[in-house]
Amino acid sequence: MHLFFYVLSEPEYYQKFITLAEHKHTVRKLQTSLYKTLWEAEKGHLYRPDVRQLAKKLRNKYLPQSQVMHAT
Repeated sequence: MHLFFYVLSEPEYYQKFITLAEHKHTVRKLQTSLYKTLWEAEKGHLYRPDVRQLAKKLRNKYLPQSQVMHAT
């Protein structure tokens, strides 16, 4: 997963990912799944505080809720 966020740190690849998520159902599902996973890690009381902080940082930086459409 670290590699995925490393790639998204490049503005060009981040923009391509967002554009694909708007047009491709499978990429939108990936985006939604990543968002939900990070949100659960952030809110989960079983995770260490540093893990929860990292999950929140990654979710807020790369997967803002306004861009995530909930896949059905």
